[in-house]
Amino acid sequence: MNHRTYVQADWIPTTQGGRLRRARTFQVVAITIGVLVGACGIGDSSERVAPPVESTATQSTEPDYGSMCVALDAALAGNVDVARSAFDHGPLHVLADEAVQIDRGVAAELLRAKEAVESDLADDSTPIATIAEDLRVLVAATDAARATTAGSSTPVCEQETP
Repeated sequence: MNHRTYVQADWIPTTQGGRLRRARTFQVVAITIGVLVGACGIGDSSERVAPPVESTATQSTEPDYGSMCVALDAALAGNVDVARSAFDHGPLHVLADEAVQIDRGVAAELLRAKEAVESDLADDSTPIATIAEDLRVLVAATDAARATTAGSSTPVCEQETP
C-alpha cells in the first residue's frame, strides 16, 4: 500500500504526516527571506544612497513670538499698518492648547488678550494707544502662559517697552 498521496490543488507529494509538505514550505519561506534580505542592500554600503532627510537644524522647538514684538513696536511708533501685517496669532493657539492642560485660567487670559488684539487690528477706528496697550497685555499673557507650560522665564519681547 502506497501512503504517498498528491494534493490536487498544488500537486505537492505528501506523506501521511505531511512532513514533505512542511519541508517544501520551509524551503519556500527560506528562499523568500533570502531574496528579501538581499534586496534590502546587505553588502557594500558605498553602492547605496541615503534618502534625503529633512534638516532639523533650522527648526525650533519653541514657536516664534517675534511677530507680536514687531507689532507692539510698530504700534508704539504709531504705525498701525505694520502692526496689522506683522501680527501672527498662530503660535498663540498652540500655546493656549498647551496651557489649558495645566491652567485653564492662564489659557483663558491668553485667548482673551489675543481676541482683543485681533479685534483692535480689524477695526480701523481703534486708537493706536489702545492697540499698543492690548498688545502689551497680550505679551504679558504670553509670558505667563510660557512660564506655565514650559517653565520659561525669558520674556517674549526682550526689550522693555515704555
